[in-house]
Amino acid sequence: MGHAHHFLSRLDRVDREETELALAFYRDPELLRAVITRARVPERAERVAVRLTSENDGPCVIVTRDARFVTCLGRGMFPGDVPVISRAQLDAIAANEQSLRARLRAASELLGDTDELRAIGVELLRAGDGLPRETMARLRATEPVLGPVLLPLLSEELFKTESLVRDASKVKYPRGAELDLLRSVWERAWRIQHLAVAVAGDAARGALQKADAVAPFCRTFLGCTAAFNTLPMAARAVWAVARLGKVALPTLKQMYAEPRAHRQMVRVVALSLMGVGIRHASVRAEILKTLAPRHGAPPDSHDAATHRLAADLFANVDRQRALWVMMAREKFVPHLDRLAADGLIASPCVDAVPEEVALASNFVGECSLFEREGVLPIVSLLSTLCRADGDALYLPEAWAGRFATTWATARSETLIERYRGMYAPAAPVTAPARPGRNEACACGSGKKYKRCCA
Repeated sequence: MGHAHHFLSRLDRVDREETELALAFYRDPELLRAVITRARVPERAERVAVRLTSENDGPCVIVTRDARFVTCLGRGMFPGDVPVISRAQLDAIAANEQSLRARLRAASELLGDTDELRAIGVELLRAGDGLPRETMARLRATEPVLGPVLLPLLSEELFKTESLVRDASKVKYPRGAELDLLRSVWERAWRIQHLAVAVAGDAARGALQKADAVAPFCRTFLGCTAAFNTLPMAARAVWAVARLGKVALPTLKQMYAEPRAHRQMVRVVALSLMGVGIRHASVRAEILKTLAPRHGAPPDSHDAATHRLAADLFANVDRQRALWVMMAREKFVPHLDRLAADGLIASPCVDAVPEEVALASNFVGECSLFEREGVLPIVSLLSTLCRADGDALYLPEAWAGRFATTWATARSETLIERYRGMYAPAAPVTAPARPGRNEACACGSGKKYKRCCA
């Protein structure tokens, strides 16, 4: 108690909010240790100063590397050559750490309820684009625990999806078991995107790095996404790869520089590079250099257009959200009266549609990723998409039940359209006609065929 009293007595020049913050660190040394670790304090430093305000001369707490209290400096006092963790760093790290703790508690509660976890698993398998935000939020809460467990499941699903699509691409007039096959393709295509959103986080990134599996994961996942070629699925894939962040950058750069046999793949890789740049401003120049058109490429080439799009995106990252909210809200115009009558919006006005609902509506259905050749409508959405939490890609339950569409044969056929050329059976090869054994040989030797080229 004497030590605590001494600690409190040193806060006489700190206001109430700052006092509460200092006490929070005093009572929670584990959180303080996490802040020191994530702030990357130099190893030689035995002590560190933690600012309690955003002001340079504001009060700060001096602690050891192992989070033991040393002293508190009031306003106007400076820590000398002790490394300083700013208030901005402190808020970001502490919020991240507290969020992780909240998610671990939620994961523990969910994992303890096997019936609910099984129900979520069944919904994940069958919901398609109707998976509600609330379900994804509960699933993402388990990411610190289940992320490394679900990651191999995602890889297995990718492998199985390719096999199923190979079979489905040969179906011309589906009926009976073939209809079940097409539906399975649609469900599995959505499942891999949902799993990617569920596992994308620190735990999965660490597991991939440890297994040296970042490159094969990116190649397989983006390859599958590129072939499906729909905006909702590409958005989830780009979001997940962007969450991997800088660890994915070497693989993405290599993939973009490879021969352009599959243009859709190149486009999705370019989008992923832009997504990483949205989340990490420090690598934007490197990404623009990767996307730069080859020497001598005409100004109207696809590479040049992609580079211009990326440069414009990075220069206007914070200006895109309002435009996409306005465009997304227009989708709800035919439904405004009904939405107002059902109490989902306050009035039959397009501005009454919540922003998060309008943005999430972009990720429902099988709308094409590319409206016309060379145009990437998803680019303007990237600045909002890649900064969002995974839950934001899903409609709330009340809206998902209304706007998600049920499965139909055409929905699966839309997904496998680009696979058909890849997996279509080869045309039969007709052998050239040969002369009879006793006829003159075709080479012009004058001998019988059986005594010449035969």
